[in-house]
Amino acid sequence: MNKITWNQDLSVGNALLDDQHKLFLEFINQLNEAIQIKESEKMLSSLLESLVQYGHTHFRDEEIAIANRMDPEQLHQHQQEHDTYFQTIYTFQQAHKTGTANISNDLAKFLTTWLTTHIKHSDQQALN
Repeated sequence: MNKITWNQDLSVGNALLDDQHKLFLEFINQLNEAIQIKESEKMLSSLLESLVQYGHTHFRDEEIAIANRMDPEQLHQHQQEHDTYFQTIYTFQQAHKTGTANISNDLAKFLTTWLTTHIKHSDQQALN
């Protein structure tokens, strides 16, 4: 999978969130690179945990930024998208811990697709 690079098409017009999105993409790139060079499972698990922890920080900041720009139903829908991100990662983490799944390109593809789609549709709509 190719490295994903932040560009102006991913801007939401908020410097803090744009910087956080850049870092999010960097975490995904690090995970993808680690998968490609067949890093240890411990290293891959650590990177995945970083994506979970950073997700909590970023989504909190994002929800604060959009709270006054959306009606309660729209905000709830946006929060549900964040929940989908976490549910998918938690499901994958559990499968990985029990040995029924390995951290693979499928996860990196999900993360890349989910994040770029979320930014281009949900975040930009809420913030622009």
